Amino acid sequence: MTDAKIIGENSENADIVVAPYPSDHRAVVATFTLEKASDSKKPDAENENK
Repeated sequence: MTDAKIIGENSENADIVVAPYPSDHRAVVATFTLEKASDSKKPDAENENK
């Protein structure tokens, strides 16, 4: 995760303010980076459940 912010009704309780705020709960938004998938082969379907 590279960043996270709280979304809410005022700057005292949130990093990002939305007005009017439509809820009595705050929200979280996060930014993250995924690593590239490896090139490994998927298991054969017939061997998967053994």
